Amino acid sequence: TQATAFPDEPRTALKMKLAAPAKFTVALRVPGWLEPGALRLAVNGEAVAASAGPGAFAEVTREWKDGDALTAELPMKLHTEMLPNTNTYVAVFYGPLLLAAKLGSEGLVEGDFHSGTSMPAKDKLPAAQIPVIVRPVSEIAEHIAQVKGEPLVFSTRDLCKPADVTLVPISRIYDERYSIYFPLMTAAKWEEAKRQWAVEEQRERELLRRTVDEIRCGEQQPEMDHRIKSERSKNAWNTAAGRAFREAVNGWFSYEMTVDGQSPMTLSCTYWGSDKGPREFDILVDRTVVATQAVDELKLGEFVEVAYPIPESLTRGKDEVTVTFQAKKNKIA
Repeated sequence: TQATAFPDEPRTALKMKLAAPAKFTVALRVPGWLEPGALRLAVNGEAVAASAGPGAFAEVTREWKDGDALTAELPMKLHTEMLPNTNTYVAVFYGPLLLAAKLGSEGLVEGDFHSGTSMPAKDKLPAAQIPVIVRPVSEIAEHIAQVKGEPLVFSTRDLCKPADVTLVPISRIYDERYSIYFPLMTAAKWEEAKRQWAVEEQRERELLRRTVDEIRCGEQQPEMDHRIKSERSKNAWNTAAGRAFREAVNGWFSYEMTVDGQSPMTLSCTYWGSDKGPREFDILVDRTVVATQAVDELKLGEFVEVAYPIPESLTRGKDEVTVTFQAKKNKIA
């Protein structure tokens, strides 16, 4: 029988129930996150050897009796891990526990966390309020302290901009904003970035004010919500762009999109500026061509947004329209 309060307590106990004494081996896997030599084993309170390293099995062989208890101490420490494929984002762990910064739920209601359809994040915090670590990775752990009386709650000290944060295991955050991967910057770089974010966020707020509907192409739930139809199309992930996308080779795909039938509508499309090749297609609204687009290295390494005014006659008095991307013959949409 195993008895444990892990991870609130960094230990576990195995209690034997035997009809008669028996000799056998108990093998305990040593967690990969444990520091070499940190494991402590004891039988009935008396220490026993534990020579195995992280990722291996520590074996205890003896004659076991009814009621014997094998305990394992698994001390946890703070450590960091970089986001794969980058050296500018870092996560903080306590033993095996991924820690997240609690960012509150100001401006949000319960319904914002539960929806039958996918939706963009609401009431996003300004980028300048998102915690950024302004210390070298090697110094992070020394600027985090455990909150007294709360074993899995931590606070940062002179570590983050714009303010220090409270860290808890990600599994214990519910209906609240949080951060888990923290950008790494110098304090001077953060001040520079803060000014740039303010300009970008003003533009995003204006776009959000004008947006009636939005579809994130290539993502399953948004496409299902917009009743995707297609022929000879596929979705994939563009690593360089960091986004999913959809394309049709000598084919097409379409979405049902909401419109405001009382106002002029514009369709705004985002393209990856490094895409090249035979990418030429028509864009249709309710089977009427409103634009023809070629995509061939529009702007290397950057996203490019193109806006297409929709004739009012195609949306007047309607709640929805079908938006179709139709490849030219032997081309790609």
